[in-house]
Amino acid sequence: MDDVTLTAYALSKRSTGKRPGDPGFGITASGHRARVGVTIAVDPRVIPLGAWVYIEGVGWRRAEDTGGLVKGRHIDILLPSDDAALAFGVRKHVRVYVRPSRDTAAPHHSRDEAAAHSGEPLPPFQPLSVRGNGAPVYHGTSAPARTRETSRR
Repeated sequence: MDDVTLTAYALSKRSTGKRPGDPGFGITASGHRARVGVTIAVDPRVIPLGAWVYIEGVGWRRAEDTGGLVKGRHIDILLPSDDAALAFGVRKHVRVYVRPSRDTAAPHHSRDEAAAHSGEPLPPFQPLSVRGNGAPVYHGTSAPARTRETSRR
């Protein structure tokens, strides 16, 4: 998918409106604990929750969260601090590839997540395009190989 806008957020009151100790702090829309280096917020009408996403210039991340301002071709990347999120800024016209999870009901127990942390290459994934009605369309082409270096900032 081309022409994606990237922004960043942190687990802070400034970014999420919640503080440590608040109900739901650090828990994503998919019900999992938010993890720096893994979690991204997406519009689930465009990128399904649980999908692995390769972001050029960033690496592999997992669609685990949503956000009030994350609409359409917009991805919000979880970073370790507000300062890091502000420094990241807004990046436009970024290409991403989406690999739907085979196990969106339990993404933390999937082979794909284990591979993401082990450095093992993931199987070929599907670049994503979107129909006029916003429904995802998957295509059968391979993407750049995932390496440990591209999965971490």
